Amino acid sequence: MDAIGLFKSESRETYLKVYPTDDNFEIDYEDGININKLDKGTIIFNIEKEKGYLVAIIDTVSKGYEAQYWKDDFLHVNPREDEYHHTRNALTLCKNFVVEQLPEEFDINKADQVDILNRSMKFFKEKEKFNLKEFSDEVIGQPELTFRGLHER
Repeated sequence: MDAIGLFKSESRETYLKVYPTDDNFEIDYEDGININKLDKGTIIFNIEKEKGYLVAIIDTVSKGYEAQYWKDDFLHVNPREDEYHHTRNALTLCKNFVVEQLPEEFDINKADQVDILNRSMKFFKEKEKFNLKEFSDEVIGQPELTFRGLHER
């Protein structure tokens, strides 16, 4: 399929170039970019134009503002509103609830928190559709602990 790639690297390396001659070799050098050390890259696939094209992004060195600049200001990309995106958001919401809100409202230890997080991962791996009641029953399993936080956020 048609695609266009944009790549950025800030590190140049020296490469040796060896040329065979009659009975010897000539050695020369050249500066270039090592493809194994790209700092940033994106491939824009020429499909799904009506949804905004499919884009793959990599940023191996940037954190914080620089990473956001590459994705938001330079490329102007947004996450796809697909099953993966929704599942990832639900898992993040669940993790935040279990780690931050649950210990404030209930007497729960770290082992129980980890167990709830593991059950939530298992739930999303095994289920085709998300149902909040089924999720609460299977993951939490205790009536006094509910996912009110999922409704409040």
